[in-house]
Amino acid sequence: ALVERDYKWEKFEKKTKTVCSNCPVGCELITETNKFNKVIRQIGDLAGESNQGQTCMRGKFAYDYVNEKKLNSIHLNNEKIDYDEGIVEASNLIKNFNPRNISVVLSPRSSNEDLYAAKVFFKNYLKIKDFDLGSNIHNELFKSMKAGLGSSSGKGELKNIPNSDNVVISLGNPSEKQNIISMYAKQAYRSGKKVIVIDPRETEMTRYASSWIRIHPEKVSKLFKSVSKLIIDKASESKETVNYKNLDHMIAELINYDSLKISKELEMSDDDIKNLSEILSTGSTSFIFGHDMLNENELVSDYVSSLMNLILLTGCIN
Repeated sequence: ALVERDYKWEKFEKKTKTVCSNCPVGCELITETNKFNKVIRQIGDLAGESNQGQTCMRGKFAYDYVNEKKLNSIHLNNEKIDYDEGIVEASNLIKNFNPRNISVVLSPRSSNEDLYAAKVFFKNYLKIKDFDLGSNIHNELFKSMKAGLGSSSGKGELKNIPNSDNVVISLGNPSEKQNIISMYAKQAYRSGKKVIVIDPRETEMTRYASSWIRIHPEKVSKLFKSVSKLIIDKASESKETVNYKNLDHMIAELINYDSLKISKELEMSDDDIKNLSEILSTGSTSFIFGHDMLNENELVSDYVSSLMNLILLTGCIN
């Protein structure tokens, strides 16, 4: 088992319940601190709703930064300057420039309280609109999600993944990048649900796949479009789909994505595409997706847009 190296034999004085700030999952942790009020280890809380006592590598071991009580230095134009001098420089910049010409990029390791305080100060009080997180590097992904679902983040709850009839994992490896999500997908597999992995790579999740679809990453969007066309042709789309304002545009875009034609291009059988269409249109589905191996913004946008359309057609947006 992996254990803490620096504080392996150190005894704790106090335990505190907290929430991990390394990512948006919201894993609940129990933090152990020593007599100097220094964090010496973090343990997943078994009562945690999202993580059920599990943690990822970052959540378990990447916590020592919490023990740093203040910034030791500030960088200005790639040069390290004194902390007090940096505060004065930042104050002068804010005073001397129009808020429309200022950008604020926050550390993804900030606590939820830090992020909220920064939002109130910079965005609400100083009216600085260009406000973002340093981890937000996939703008095309978030733009497409916002356009398709009206939100740049997922709408479902992790605990509902095992209750879905199907789980689709597309171009992502949650076992490595977010093992809390993979835990729920594995629970779905063990309870007899269909787990469909769309990825050319052999990953840990392919061992849990009811169906493993190996196609080139740049062609996954064509698979989604072909499946969407089959759903529309059979009039098996969700009832809520009729309220989608761009439905006519979507249908027109899919006219050339005949499954027989696409199957030859994807080097998979037409029956497999039709079977996937049948599965997704007759049961509830949780979609877990990344965009690994898609490096161009245009490819990411096309891929995510095609997936958002499929999600809307199946009605599985919650």
